[in-house]
Amino acid sequence: MRTVRLYRRISKSTDESTALERQENDGRELADHKAPGCPVVVYTDEDVSGVKDPRERPGLSALMDEWQAGDLVIFWKVDRLSRSLLHFVSIMEAAQATKVDLVSVKDPFDLTTASGRMFANMLASFAQFERETIGARIESARAHLRTEGKFAGGRFPYGLALAPHSSGKGKVLVRDDQAASVILEAVQRFLAGEALNGIAMDFNRRGIPSPREHTTAQTGKRAPKPSAWSHSSLRGILRNRHLIGQQADKRGRPVLGDDGEPVQPWPPILDRDVWNLVQDELATREETAVARRVGPRSPRLHALNGVAVCGLCSGNLRAAKSGGREVLRCSPTPKRPDCPGVSIATHRLTPWLDAEVARTFARVHAVERVFVPGNNVAEERADVEHRLDELEQDRKAGMFPTAKAVERYRKQYVALSLRLEELEGAETVEPHWIERPTERTVAELWAEADERGRGDLLQQQGLCVAVYPPPPGERITPPGKRCRVQPAGDPLAEAEREARYQAES
Repeated sequence: MRTVRLYRRISKSTDESTALERQENDGRELADHKAPGCPVVVYTDEDVSGVKDPRERPGLSALMDEWQAGDLVIFWKVDRLSRSLLHFVSIMEAAQATKVDLVSVKDPFDLTTASGRMFANMLASFAQFERETIGARIESARAHLRTEGKFAGGRFPYGLALAPHSSGKGKVLVRDDQAASVILEAVQRFLAGEALNGIAMDFNRRGIPSPREHTTAQTGKRAPKPSAWSHSSLRGILRNRHLIGQQADKRGRPVLGDDGEPVQPWPPILDRDVWNLVQDELATREETAVARRVGPRSPRLHALNGVAVCGLCSGNLRAAKSGGREVLRCSPTPKRPDCPGVSIATHRLTPWLDAEVARTFARVHAVERVFVPGNNVAEERADVEHRLDELEQDRKAGMFPTAKAVERYRKQYVALSLRLEELEGAETVEPHWIERPTERTVAELWAEADERGRGDLLQQQGLCVAVYPPPPGERITPPGKRCRVQPAGDPLAEAEREARYQAES
């Protein structure tokens, strides 16, 4: 049996013309005519505006959750159901999808009749027109704001912040120094070889607000659901052109100004050469990740991965289990298939390494790697030539139809041509890294770092822990007799390693 679901609403309980009792009485009378003998369930929204979203009204939301195919929904007038055309059409479309009939007591709206369905189609057409009109007005308003250099709304990239416009009306996007420092740290660690997942985990551990939390806090809106730093969020930030100060269009291409150069509304966080290095590294790691997904699984990593090496073949020591304990072990490699191998228990190596670093590096200042941006003239020249070619193609395609557009084309073309002449005699300086001493010693940083951070510290200092086999006949040899902290790739260490390898072979 079908159910009659009677909806009544009133904005103010003092509104006598559409009193709840009157709406219910008229509705029950229509129910007796349309569906005699069927049960009637009444849903009420009192002191609720008709412009509110249907799902924000308790009574109407409950009605839509409970209606079933074949039910009849009765309401006094269309404005009782909704005062918004868009909301009303959304209710109507949901009812049609569920095969529920809508009938108004006072208005000529009845989906059970041909004339009612025609009226519904007319309403749907008007609603679609209103949607498109609203969208056009919004886009026009945003375009006007953009021409004035104002913020047009929506989400904005991490690394930018909202600030009042100089006119006192509206807002603009400016460089966010706090976020910029976080981005710089991420870039330096990324280019030094650290994984994006590891950087993200460290940011979460340190309580650095995620990009969504940080940018939403500036808008004054309600706090978003808790979110965290992730590989994908960092990757998206590192790919954004605002890092070099450029404004990008929806397709990620730089927006060009009248001079033919990319518009730069903000001071850059990165030099162009550093930006290119980051993009190349991102592409390389993505290719490597694809290769790993189709290849064999990598061995389990440990805190000293990439730092603890075999003293004979220089191979990376890998973690394994022996007698229920973790050991670091050298496995044969194609380069050294006949390496006899070494192994050492982690619980023996770690205390020795702590004491060795504290003793040896108590007065040795740690170094930090600093990137010195170069001047890639060849790449910039190729970029300018490419933009000149694009302008010429756009001109031939008729993309500058007005006199104003042609004038803009000429300005861009002349500016780019002059820049190309400047680059002809310039010299390229390759980007490079330098090591700069810090005020902290290696031992101090070691004492403050966690287990994995200590491995990273040795790697950053260009050090490794070489593990050699124990002397013949000794079953248990103290680590100090067969382990050494030494420069990674040191020629003297390599020569000694080769000599010991030959002796052991």
